[in-house]
Amino acid sequence: RIGRFSYEDSFDENVIDDILKHSPNIVKKNIQRLLNPSEDEENVPQRLLLLGGASNRVTTTIAKVTALRCGYEYYLIDAATLLREYREGRQMLLSEVRPIIKSGKPIALIITELPEMADYSGLLASTLWLLIDQCVQYQNVLVIGTSACERSKLSADVEDRFGENIISVCDKDFQVKDAKMIVSKESWLKKYRSEERRVGKECRSRW
Repeated sequence: RIGRFSYEDSFDENVIDDILKHSPNIVKKNIQRLLNPSEDEENVPQRLLLLGGASNRVTTTIAKVTALRCGYEYYLIDAATLLREYREGRQMLLSEVRPIIKSGKPIALIITELPEMADYSGLLASTLWLLIDQCVQYQNVLVIGTSACERSKLSADVEDRFGENIISVCDKDFQVKDAKMIVSKESWLKKYRSEERRVGKECRSRW
């Protein structure tokens, strides 16, 4: 599978309160908005894009906390895993996720580094936009994208789909207290670009 459910993840639900306690106020306000939408909003917002500066790990943690606190089981789609599937020609994203969003259960699709993936691959971008557009049909589905991009660098496609639901959660005073919840790993984009350069050098040396 491309993704993993919350019960398969290593995320410790027991620390939700501690994370929220140290999260920026915008995170808490947004959770309240999801739990108690205003009269101006006909339905609960179904799309969020969380911008987290240089640390996508922390932003993904906040996405998980948001989903769990609002009563959603989450399905985490990691950028590195999804990109690897596409590089290997196994384009199973839509066929894998459609039964999940059609199940009728409250589910949050957390897609890490969403804008970065869309900029990196046109084919993958088309698939992601198709999936996100389809999710609107199901009131029980919440899409949460994460990104380390600055708001000014987001594409028109991202702005059109997330609009007022683009939220910066970057806060220098916010620190996740339990390091066991998250695993530090190199950015998938740097990793794959480094790999492409390595393969290119090997090919040139052979010739």
